[in-house]
Amino acid sequence: MISKRAIDGGFYLSKEKGLQRLTAFAPNHASHPPLVYNELKHRINATRQGTAMKRILLLYLVFLAPFVSAAQDIDETIRAAESGDPIAQNILGNRYDNGLGVPQDYTEAVKWYRKAAEQGHASAQFNLGFMYANGQGVPQNYSDAYVWFSLAAATGHEDAIYNRDVVVKKLSPQDLSAAQQRAAKLFEEIEARKAAQE
Repeated sequence: MISKRAIDGGFYLSKEKGLQRLTAFAPNHASHPPLVYNELKHRINATRQGTAMKRILLLYLVFLAPFVSAAQDIDETIRAAESGDPIAQNILGNRYDNGLGVPQDYTEAVKWYRKAAEQGHASAQFNLGFMYANGQGVPQNYSDAYVWFSLAAATGHEDAIYNRDVVVKKLSPQDLSAAQQRAAKLFEEIEARKAAQE
């Protein structure tokens, strides 16, 4: 079974990683006053109730709080995504994927996931692979799913590694060989674009 987790590929983020995600989800804090974020950060840091409580608070901070007023900051996300920000593109793809502040539209989700994935954003690559594996917004295609899961897996994305190993069982040896070649070529193209931008 193909697994899909939260926006950034899993719930088991470190506190530091979770706080980094905070700024990606609400870059201008317009819809979530900094006092709310600071209070939540303080609670995460101050809690002595063990990692379970910290994870619950972190889940709220990172995954739920930004979507409480998703419609209010969608314009900011769209502007950032249209300007080429891969984090914003992945977030916008997720919003279309799940109907958060915009009408649910898998085709539009694929469009934004692809833009971020082609810039090397591992979570977007994972999300795009998931869309291909399940035929959401694109025709179901295990070869394409394998390609995108492989690219995300190359960064160490654990869910992508798992899903790549699931879809590989659905491919013939010839299809697998072709998908591996496409993944290698796409990896080189993405790395070359990244190097050219530096």
